[in-house]
Amino acid sequence: MNYYTIDQAIQLFNDAKISRFFDLPQLADLCSRGLLTLAVPYSKSLGHIDREAHTHQQHQTIEDACTFKGYLTSDALSDLLTDYANTSSDTPIVRLSTATIYEAYRAYYGWGDNTHNPQPFNRGDLVALLSYEPSHNEPHPPTTHNRTESDIFTVAPNMLRLAADEVHRCVDDMKAEHAHSKNELSESKEEGYQATIGILLELLTKEQKGREKPLFKSDSDLRTYIDEMYLDGQSDGTLKERFTAANKELKAVKERPRRKGYKGKTTPA
Repeated sequence: MNYYTIDQAIQLFNDAKISRFFDLPQLADLCSRGLLTLAVPYSKSLGHIDREAHTHQQHQTIEDACTFKGYLTSDALSDLLTDYANTSSDTPIVRLSTATIYEAYRAYYGWGDNTHNPQPFNRGDLVALLSYEPSHNEPHPPTTHNRTESDIFTVAPNMLRLAADEVHRCVDDMKAEHAHSKNELSESKEEGYQATIGILLELLTKEQKGREKPLFKSDSDLRTYIDEMYLDGQSDGTLKERFTAANKELKAVKERPRRKGYKGKTTPA
């Protein structure tokens, strides 16, 4: 599995042109809403924790601690990124004593041989992080480890990572949502456009105060005039359909109650 840094993920969102400008607070928001999962690389020792028996006390005893290399995740990482996005001076950190497996590269009991007594981990397993680091000549870690306050893993914002496939999936989902929103916005404006065309039709084909006769005798004459300009997408049939819809929408607009304080007229003076 490939991973992106925070800056690389932000650049991908900006390259997708989903919004005018995508920044760190927006990324932190996606993570806090669970749309993206923050992870951190870890290559020390750890041990399984039984979720049902889990407490947050530091004096837990871990049986069969093992070496580990991979990525861990925790809700605290999302809080860290949010703090970082809202901090202008100091760089925040978070101290983890427990975490959840996100991806395991290697996990085994033997220090020097990753094929010796392999220890399986699944995504979502709860683990305790251990400060114990064996020397290379030790064949095995101790069978038990009594946890102390030193069993803390300190994480800074520059250590945070995002799985590449998760980032790309989120970008694609947001692009689809953005395209859908644009279509909805166009549909919401359509009635306004049609009403505007209807008003212009009235001005061009109806008698108006101060003008003895209309510029065009009918909608048909106006369509012929436009058709003779050979504009793409403006055939007589298309114009007839648009004019019909515009007149219908303008009629509906005239029948609506006027907004409070309106003192104008339906047609120009």
